[in-house]
Amino acid sequence: MPEAHLLGLAVGAVLQRTRPWPLPGPVSAHRLVGLPLFAAGAWRIARAVRAARTTALADPDLLVVTGPYAATRNPMYVGWALLHLGAAVAGGWGWVLASYLPVAAWMHGEVLREERALDDAFGAEYRRYRRAVPRYLPRPTRSCS
Repeated sequence: MPEAHLLGLAVGAVLQRTRPWPLPGPVSAHRLVGLPLFAAGAWRIARAVRAARTTALADPDLLVVTGPYAATRNPMYVGWALLHLGAAVAGGWGWVLASYLPVAAWMHGEVLREERALDDAFGAEYRRYRRAVPRYLPRPTRSCS
């Protein structure tokens, strides 16, 4: 649901323009942190869209569990969160960063609603997937030393 993030970005940008609230620190540091976050978000969204390209996400007839969906149940939402945070930090925009909190709360409520719908639609298959794959952040992998 990119609409929530787009709304948050727009409201933050309007507030930033009318009542500037710059983030502390040098612009170079903002860009050093923000641009990789933004790029990671765009990459995550593109991979999630590609993995789900044959499924109508608003009314799925298939549970997508491959690609980025094997690491997190909500890779598009994670991608939009990274994109939102990256834009705010890279631009040094305090209001855009602050707009992330209500958007994140809204999105979490949406995720909970979607989880109930997926449980109704896919039953045990979804419950197995839910137990195996984290909601937002992938589990760290162990490396062999």
